[in-house]
Amino acid sequence: MRIDGFSLLFTLTIISSLSVFSHAQPWMPNLPLGFPDLSGLGIGQFGGNNPFLGSILGYQQAGPFCEGSQVSISCPDSTLIQIQNVFYGRQDTSTCTIAGNGDTTNTRCSAFNAISDFGNQCNGRKTCSFPLNGAVVADPCPSTATYAMVTYSCTAAQSNQLREVSACQGESVTLSCDGGKVLSIAKGFYGRQYYDVCPINGTASSSSSSSTNYRCSSSDADSKIKSKCSGQTSCSVTFNSQSFQDGCQSTSKYGYIQYSCVPKPICGGDTVSLTCPAGQVLAIASAFYGRTDNTFCPTGSSSSSS
Repeated sequence: MRIDGFSLLFTLTIISSLSVFSHAQPWMPNLPLGFPDLSGLGIGQFGGNNPFLGSILGYQQAGPFCEGSQVSISCPDSTLIQIQNVFYGRQDTSTCTIAGNGDTTNTRCSAFNAISDFGNQCNGRKTCSFPLNGAVVADPCPSTATYAMVTYSCTAAQSNQLREVSACQGESVTLSCDGGKVLSIAKGFYGRQYYDVCPINGTASSSSSSSTNYRCSSSDADSKIKSKCSGQTSCSVTFNSQSFQDGCQSTSKYGYIQYSCVPKPICGGDTVSLTCPAGQVLAIASAFYGRTDNTFCPTGSSSSSS
């Protein structure tokens, strides 16, 4: 049996650290099975006193965010937020003791789905911001003065050629490609996920309302946008309930389209002509004949493939 030296050293380091730091830090929640408890490793708030292990795991802490305040998390350029763990509730009597916020003696209060709700607002974004008031993330114990602690990492953003356009409910966007290229739609969305996109104040359907649905998306927006725009040199889309199914009528919505510009495909039955300037000859780098999606060269058109 082969024992890797670094793995053995790392394991011994963890065991040694756990024996020294036998009590959990006050900011660290009771973590679910499978989540690495960093409290015993000396990785305290904002990096703690063990930068070596902190740099290996790549985790950062934010908070405490007291009830009624704004949760705000950000990552450096070219990196995106990935929520690793969240505690939302109360587990001590000393954190966020703000007069009028509620009882501070209930120290056995925690939100079960906090990591999912926080991730819904922040994962895959450079920055995220939303109020901790029960509207975006359900308050686990309304009569208690709650707070949140967030453990997150900043992961490298995937480099790609996708562009994105977005607009608030009732507005339109126009996509276009030049140089003989056409639109290829990666994703179309109409609904609401993020608190801090297209906020609307002073109405019953405000994005800060407790009735707002932050997991709302139209079931046909993606397919309709792809059908309308894929293969076109330009395309305009209006984000409203006349264009797409509305799954949450009382919620103010927005829409976005992720797309790229690609060479125009040659449909089955069409003829292609390739030419080079004088003194140059053709060299075919690659060619494809078949089908990889259902957006280009739709069946039933004059240029459909068989």
